[in-house]
Amino acid sequence: DIIRDIISQYSKENGKRGEMRKQGGGHRSKAWKKRIFVLYGTYFYYYKSEKQISPQGIVILDNAKIDDSPKGPLNIQVITPARTYQLKAETEEIRQDWFKALSEAVESYQPEQKPSQAFGIEGKIPDIPDIF
Repeated sequence: DIIRDIISQYSKENGKRGEMRKQGGGHRSKAWKKRIFVLYGTYFYYYKSEKQISPQGIVILDNAKIDDSPKGPLNIQVITPARTYQLKAETEEIRQDWFKALSEAVESYQPEQKPSQAFGIEGKIPDIPDIF
């Protein structure tokens, strides 16, 4: 459909994509697993692989805070009202790049325009545009 094509093109031109490790939430495993991350506005999707069609999960960055993590020098904490996510970059350059992009996304949030946090979809798999 035409709207999906427009959103897909926008995300390819204006979004950010890359690999980091994400620590498991703890109910199954606290292991660090490699994930493909896609930042699109205040929506931060993650996938197990580039072949995966739907995201493994989504982090809503509305009302979030991006911070250094006590878990290590290459780590980032994404603190949302629902959960704190632990991410780990391969290099300091990658960490700084993601930290800046995530911080800018949080700063761009305008609550009068997007009440997405109120819908409680964080962590669930939404219907999103094809980004790969």
